[in-house]
Amino acid sequence: MVYFLFLLWVIFNGRFAPDVIILGIVICAAINWFAMRYCKWYVTKDWRWRKFLPGLGAYCVLLVKEIILANLAVIKLILDPKLEEKIHPQMVKFPCHYRSDIMKALLANSITLTPGTITVRVRSDHFIVHALTPEMGENMDQSDFYRLCAAMDEYTCKPDDLAKKEENSDV
Repeated sequence: MVYFLFLLWVIFNGRFAPDVIILGIVICAAINWFAMRYCKWYVTKDWRWRKFLPGLGAYCVLLVKEIILANLAVIKLILDPKLEEKIHPQMVKFPCHYRSDIMKALLANSITLTPGTITVRVRSDHFIVHALTPEMGENMDQSDFYRLCAAMDEYTCKPDDLAKKEENSDV
C-alpha cells in the first residue's frame, strides 16, 4: 500500500523533487500507520493480493469462456423443436466451505452471469442454484469456477484467520 500511495503522490504532484519525495514518504508512512492501527490493515495483505491477481486473471478468462459456452447451450436449447421435453428446471444444493465472503459473492455472481443458472441462496456452508436443465446443475462443487475460487480463497481471508490456522496446525 505504501508504494501505491507514494506512486499516486508523485503522479498527482506533477514533479519529482527532493522536497516532494520527502514529504510524500512522510505522508504515505503516516497513512499506512493509520490504516494498520485503526483500520486493521496489515502489510501481509499487500503481499497476498499479489498472489491473488494471477488467479483473478485466470478466473476472468474462464468466466468469459463459460458465459459464451452457456449462451450457446441456451440458444441451442431454445431453437430445439423439442424444447418442452428438454427443459426440466431444478434447484441444486451444493456445499461451499470458503472462509471469505468475497469468494462466495464472486462464485454466486459468476453462476448468475452464466445463462441457464441463477444463484438463489448463499449460506455459510452451502449454495442453492436454480438450473434450467439437469445438465446445467450437475457437479457445481466440482466446476472450474469452484476450484479457482477455492484456490483464491486463501489469499482473501483476514490475517487473523491465518494466525488461527497456523495455531491450529501447531496443535
